[in-house]
Amino acid sequence: MMLYVTNWGTKQLLFRFPRELIDSKNLDPYCVPDIISLSTHNQYIILDIRLDNEEGDSWIEEEGTLSRLLPIRNDLLNGDYRSLYLAWIASINQNEINDAQIEPPVPANLKQLSSSLKHFIAFLQIDYDLIEAASCISKEIETTLPEPEK
Repeated sequence: MMLYVTNWGTKQLLFRFPRELIDSKNLDPYCVPDIISLSTHNQYIILDIRLDNEEGDSWIEEEGTLSRLLPIRNDLLNGDYRSLYLAWIASINQNEINDAQIEPPVPANLKQLSSSLKHFIAFLQIDYDLIEAASCISKEIETTLPEPEK
């Protein structure tokens, strides 16, 4: 995982996944040219999320940002694409979505955001009204945690 932030408004988050652990076909619908992209390098798939806010009007407290976003990698490996959908929503604010582009599948549990997803939303400065609208059509699936061993 790599995080890159500039004082002129660029925010970039990259994840590297072993090719055999993630199906890029599931990630493809969330891709937006120049914002969310996938590339393959040897036995790895690289997910690149990059937003350029030309206004550069925000200050990011960089200490601890990477560690707060790290659980998103495991979410993606486990098939939880809420972060990708949120990044897709962020691309709307960048005016990069055109009428020909189809909205990706709305993932389940958008009303239940983990702390890492909340940090992701703050990091990308996503409009909560857009998330609220999407969460109205997001299914709620109960997740159960494995029982601790005795």
